[in-house]
Amino acid sequence: MRTRAAVICTGMLTGIMLAIPVAWADDLEIDPVSVQPGGDITVSGGCKDNDSFVSISGAASGRGAVSTGYFSVQATVKKVEPGRYTVISKCVPSGYPQTGRIKVEKAGRGDGDRKPDGWVKTGGGGTQEPGFPWTEAGLVLVAGAAGIGGVAFVRSRARG
Repeated sequence: MRTRAAVICTGMLTGIMLAIPVAWADDLEIDPVSVQPGGDITVSGGCKDNDSFVSISGAASGRGAVSTGYFSVQATVKKVEPGRYTVISKCVPSGYPQTGRIKVEKAGRGDGDRKPDGWVKTGGGGTQEPGFPWTEAGLVLVAGAAGIGGVAFVRSRARG
């Protein structure tokens, strides 16, 4: 009887873990998200407190200073074909990396031709501290809740 309850709990926990989609979000705030080749963007994000500067690479290049763990750096988009590209920041000396995505559009496309896309750009910023393992913390909470539920289920089945 206990074996069957343990198998059921294990199966339920496995099903829950497989059903939870993992969200991969960009770490960097990039403005504007759509840009022409050779255009300028502002890349913002966080570093460790002891970092002194940040280097931007990937589809754009730039450098800047880190102030109290955060940065906002002007970068220039490389002359690439239209498409979606990754921008990478690396904090120095910690080496803490972050990524973000930009959309490179055809050169010569004027503002009058733009169609709305994406989310509303209202400013603000992230509320999460850089480097905190949000996914792992969520998985630990789900596993803990499933474990408590499994123990309660097994105990109630054992009493009859």
